[in-house]
Amino acid sequence: MSIDIILPVLAFGTMGAVIVFGLISQQRTLKRLHDPKAPRSSIARGRPDQKFQPDVRQTRKDIFPDR
Repeated sequence: MSIDIILPVLAFGTMGAVIVFGLISQQRTLKRLHDPKAPRSSIARGRPDQKFQPDVRQTRKDIFPDR
């Protein structure tokens, strides 16, 4: 086989595999999103953290005047 045949087959085969993987992942995500019994992410918070104190250096008006 020539490289002229192998290279496009590998390139399009890889692109096809990535597209199929993406579509399968999308369907699984949508199914889980609409499932009310799916557990919440461990990263998501149920309520705001009362102990959270924002960093003063990032919220000062003289650094960010348009906020």
